[in-house]
Amino acid sequence: VNIPLFLQENYNAKVTALKNNSLLTFAENQFLKYITNLKSHHRFIHMIREDPASCQDQSTFKLLETRYSNSRRKKVRKRMEWLAYQYRKG
Repeated sequence: VNIPLFLQENYNAKVTALKNNSLLTFAENQFLKYITNLKSHHRFIHMIREDPASCQDQSTFKLLETRYSNSRRKKVRKRMEWLAYQYRKG
């Protein structure tokens, strides 16, 4: 069976576009799950300072800022949306 070349190319282009869209959607969803998980769970470090003068320890908890702080998360999400738009457009 001889299939015209333009039909094969058209079919291959559509299959590639579908696979790319599926992969992009999967990657975006996984990334957003990761970001949401970081938002919902705060991470703290327990710091103890020994004070020899008073013979007491001072204990504090400090919130750890990950590389995805709130402002950073917004920038990354905006960039991901822009890339998704550009990739789907082209």
